[in-house]
Amino acid sequence: MTKVLREYPPNIKELREKFHPRPGTIFAWDGVIFAPQGGEIPGHLIAHEETHFRQQRAVGGPENWWRQYIDDPQFRLEQEIEAYRAQYAVAEQMERPVRRRLLASICRDLASAMYGSLISKEEARRLITSSP
Repeated sequence: MTKVLREYPPNIKELREKFHPRPGTIFAWDGVIFAPQGGEIPGHLIAHEETHFRQQRAVGGPENWWRQYIDDPQFRLEQEIEAYRAQYAVAEQMERPVRRRLLASICRDLASAMYGSLISKEEARRLITSSP
């Protein structure tokens, strides 16, 4: 079971300076989901964050991953596309109207200033729904 803490991750100051995360944003750090606002985390979001756990392990840990994530927009985009694909894969089990609303929401998020406005919503949709 994934550990969830109702607090901010160790690098929150830098994340606030760089990304201005919205209230309710959750963060992955070394196998822990940091959810400062609390509340239940749906399965599709857990799948997203667990993807980030795997990504963090692949580059030598959360410190290395977050450094690249903050400094390299292309790395950030690649990591988020993979995580949103995992999130959407869980959503494919939902009823179609719910799945469509979730896809619209995650495309809006991926295209938002929170990630650096790196792509359009249409491009986000194409990347999330296509095979890697």
